[in-house]
Amino acid sequence: MSKRLRAYGMLVHHALNELAYAVEDQDVRGCCPECCASCEALMILDKEGVLDSVVSLWDTHEDGTAVLTPGNPSWWTGTQVDRDWLYAAWTKSTTGCAHSK
Repeated sequence: MSKRLRAYGMLVHHALNELAYAVEDQDVRGCCPECCASCEALMILDKEGVLDSVVSLWDTHEDGTAVLTPGNPSWWTGTQVDRDWLYAAWTKSTTGCAHSK
């Protein structure tokens, strides 16, 4: 696999991890995919049906250690991004933006 494709996977991991941190934060519950570029990118990839494939582009660290295992990261079910968690993180946005639900 090319380094470029691996980098795409890393960027998507980062976006999902940032969303996970926002969900865990007591002051911010979730995020708005209409205001946040990384969440909008995740939404586009999900709607296009390629989110899990892009996440899987980065499945091992340089030393061969698995990046994705069931439940680790917290947003990974073992085969795909946990959609229940993802959609809940978007709908629980209390960021104060115009799109907050």
